[in-house]
Amino acid sequence: MSEVSNDDVIAMFRELKQQNEEIKSQNNQLVHQFGELKVEFQNYKKEVEASIQGLQTDYEILKQENDVLKIKLNTTERKLKKFNLVIYGLKCGDDDISNDLIELFREKIGIECQERDFRDTYKISSTQENNKEPPILVEFVSNKLKTDILTNAKKLKGTGVYISVDYTSEDYKKKKFLISQQKLSRERGDTANIKGNTLVINGTTWTYEALLEKSHNNDADKEATSMNSCRKRGPEDSPEAIVNRTKRTVPKMPTRASSRICQ
Repeated sequence: MSEVSNDDVIAMFRELKQQNEEIKSQNNQLVHQFGELKVEFQNYKKEVEASIQGLQTDYEILKQENDVLKIKLNTTERKLKKFNLVIYGLKCGDDDISNDLIELFREKIGIECQERDFRDTYKISSTQENNKEPPILVEFVSNKLKTDILTNAKKLKGTGVYISVDYTSEDYKKKKFLISQQKLSRERGDTANIKGNTLVINGTTWTYEALLEKSHNNDADKEATSMNSCRKRGPEDSPEAIVNRTKRTVPKMPTRASSRICQ
């Protein structure tokens, strides 16, 4: 076996030292590069956050503008429909709409009118759906005549014909929702009646917005309950595991002997 001289040891030591210096240099470069990447990431993060904030601001502005436009559109639509009524369930030919309406108002409601009292009359749909007569839209010349007919429309009860105002798209959506909530309330045994744009349930008046929020909350609760009930039971849910957990959480009472020692 050959002996290792001091020179060989010194050479090996120098080589290891040089390798260590190279590793330290590489490590310092990596630390420097990591620092640069970290700074770059922070700058990118700030840019993204600023962009998101800008998008949120733009969204809020657009949402406000959209709400204003919806209100203006609904107001304009109401003005256009101010003199209108919609007749449901009336059987009449396409050529005799005005005459059939005059007869309906005179014979069933007790209000006299003539063809010149109508600005326009037409069927909203030309085809029958579910064997039902298509609704008829009537545009009156006088708002007073329209109001008188609507006030006395209750006299049509039992005839299969009923009269409604010509709702805007937004008002129709709200009315439809109120009717659905009224139905649900009555199914629960509550007293529920629609008054204007509100629903009175057991003497408490609910607005459309309040009912909508309540409905969303109920849907969220139902979804959470459904998710909990569908959760897969594991070993930790077994009766034995529950008993064992209960035993671990109940502190042991000291025995008489230990009580005497403590005294």
